[in-house]
Amino acid sequence: MTYHFFIKKKVNRSKDIDGFATTVGKRGEVIDFIVEGEYIEPKTWEIFSPSGIRLSEIQQRRFNVLDRMQEKIRIFIQIEEDTQFLALTLATVAANTGNNPVVTSTTGVNKDFLNQLAATVQTHDLPAYSFLMNMNSYSHIRSWAREDVDPVTQREIMQTGLMGSIWGIDMIVSRLVPAGVVYIFSEPRFTGVFPIRTDLILMPDDEPKRALIAYVGYEEIGMTIVNANSVAKGTFTGRPPSHLT
Repeated sequence: MTYHFFIKKKVNRSKDIDGFATTVGKRGEVIDFIVEGEYIEPKTWEIFSPSGIRLSEIQQRRFNVLDRMQEKIRIFIQIEEDTQFLALTLATVAANTGNNPVVTSTTGVNKDFLNQLAATVQTHDLPAYSFLMNMNSYSHIRSWAREDVDPVTQREIMQTGLMGSIWGIDMIVSRLVPAGVVYIFSEPRFTGVFPIRTDLILMPDDEPKRALIAYVGYEEIGMTIVNANSVAKGTFTGRPPSHLT
């Protein structure tokens, strides 16, 4: 998910002149807020994901358990990336409510709520790029009434369960986003940078004395939002009127 919002680069990045930047620090450090200066140097930090299995277990499985184990390592690292990304996003919007106030709705995720949320970013002459929400929030969109979506879109939603965009703004779903929260982001070139010092690698970590085949997933990355005005938060309660009821 993180790759949708950040540019993957290995160099420092210019900071937007009209807003502050935030970056994930090394483990145990708080998120940094950078207000002055033309360039920022994102800090990088490491992610480890070890996993192992006994040789006897490998022989008992009817599928390639080593491939499955490596895939689980990759999934864990992606979850950790997304967790850090959401923590950075939350810290950024909490410190920037003066410029991007939190948009609220008492009737669920309706079009007016999403429209106001997108306008919060667009007010700063930044294009709205994508909404980010969890699947429960997205289910509100699937139940929009007939006056909210045209018959062709309704049929597409009924057949596929998806509406990929609205007003040209993508809709991205993650189970890590808290319930009752929707984020809006500008385009990656205006939002942030994802420096990669070491891309994801799998290193063998076998223990012959225990008859254990093991791997360690490792990468060293960083995350920085270069313009705090490029992200905004919306919260909601309730549900919109539904054509399904």
